[in-house]
Formats: sequence, structure tokens, C-alpha cells
Amino acid sequence: MSPEQEGRVGIVPVAENTMAARVCRLSPGQLDCLRLVDQLLSSREIAAALGISSHTVDQRIRQALATLGVERRAQAARIVAQYAGAYQGLIHSSPRTTNFEAAAKEPSRGTRSGTGAGGAKLSRSETVTVRLDPKLNYLCELAARAQRRTKSSFIEWAIADSLGSVNLPEVTRSSLDASFDVTLKERASELWHVDEADRLVALALIAPALLNHEEQLIWRLIRENGYIWRGRYNDKDEWCWAVSEVSLIRDRLRDYWDTFKAVALGELPKEQLPTWLKKRFADDLDDVPF
Repeated sequence: MSPEQEGRVGIVPVAENTMAARVCRLSPGQLDCLRLVDQLLSSREIAAALGISSHTVDQRIRQALATLGVERRAQAARIVAQYAGAYQGLIHSSPRTTNFEAAAKEPSRGTRSGTGAGGAKLSRSETVTVRLDPKLNYLCELAARAQRRTKSSFIEWAIADSLGSVNLPEVTRSSLDASFDVTLKERASELWHVDEADRLVALALIAPALLNHEEQLIWRLIRENGYIWRGRYNDKDEWCWAVSEVSLIRDRLRDYWDTFKAVALGELPKEQLPTWLKKRFADDLDDVPF
């Protein structure tokens, strides 16, 4: 059969019939659905995450299965993860607004659920709303197309990339005789922790100027409480400690995290905070508060 005949009957050249090429033909909506299938979400959960109906979810998945030439949604999800990248957190864009809302989901089946120590919720994403003017919204859409990303994926990438341009206030590093500003991206791994208590401590120790008012109140209670810090008795037999990462007894802080927060907000009296042996007497020479 000649090339002209092939074109008339619609035969797809072999080079275009690869799995990678098929994945490239999937719409952003189909990619979003399959990436969430890969996270073990049901159609109803995907619909809630994307702000669409479960019927639309099933329709997108059926169309994607036909495009990929597979029968099972789990198989299609694995193919998308292999060729188009893993799930990066979705931001739903309503057609009537320029608001973006990051999908907030309950933990998927087969994953950790509930609340971790220190009051940190172990969920996959959080609800975030970003308002964009129409021009920026449109340009964001074009940029996402240029990078073959969903809009949500592009926004996450752009935010992560911009962290390298944001300097932490009053934080510098020295090299020889010069001082240099430190960016948020440089300290990102140290600032981020799953537990809320650990996040506050990291922020207070690295960039205290960024603490908001409530966090300042909590941090003051924490740094002044000898129960959660390793230290020693001085020559006056008074317990003293240095406020540093290595001195912190994290398990104790996590155990009393909710109490510190409640006291800082005036919901509990200070008497509810943990106590320690502030002054050692002759018969307590071997005792330390930990």
C-alpha cells in the first residue's frame, strides 16, 4: 500500500503508535484522573478532589483506556506514571473563576491515616486558594501547555522554582570575609517537617523573624520550659539549658504540643504546662529532669 493510500484510510505510522505517543494524546483532565487512580482513589474521591462529577471521571478514564489501548484503569495509571510523571498534587480551576484550589483528600486506602505526633495530619495535600488576574491565568495555562503539564503541576513547579529567589530575613552564611543571603530553597529541607511542633521549632531556630504572633507566643513558652530541654545544674544547683536543636527533647514537646498551643491562646492556664526540678537540693544530686 502506498503512502498516499495509507493517509486516505487513516493508518497510523508505527513511530507514532508507541505508548509514549499515546500518553501524549491524553488530555490534562484524563491525566489528572489517572494520576489519582494511581493514588488508589475511587471515582467518587477523584471527583471530589477535582471538583467534577463521578460520571465525568469515569468518562475521562474510559476515553483514556481507549487511547492507551488497555482495559484496566490501574494499568493505565501505571503507564501514565511511567511516561508522564507521578502525581504532584492537583489544583482545581473552576471554569467560572480564576481561583485555584489544591485538592484536599482523605488518606487513600492502604496508606497511613489519622493524626501524627505533634498534631500533624498525615494527608496527601492541603486546600489552597490562589487568585489570579485573567491575564496571568491565561499565561499560566499557556506555560503549562508548553511544558506539557497540568496547570496545577505547573503552578507547583513555578512556586518551588521561585523559592530560590526568596531570601530568609536576617539569615546569612559566611564564606571567607564575605556574607551571603540565604534563600528559602537552601533551607527548605530543614524547615519542612511533617509534625507541626517540629516545623515551629525549625522556623524559630532558623528564621525567627518569620514567626507570626501566635507562633511567637508558643515559642516563648517552649524555650522557657526546662522539661523539654537537655541541660545541667549550674554551680547554684539551678537547672539551665541552651536553646538549640540538639538540646530539644522532641518526644516531650510532641506529647505536650497541644497543651503549649492551648496555653499560648489562653485556653488553658499555665499550670497545665509540664514542670521540672528547677533547683536541686542536697538529696537530689543524682537527679536530672530527663
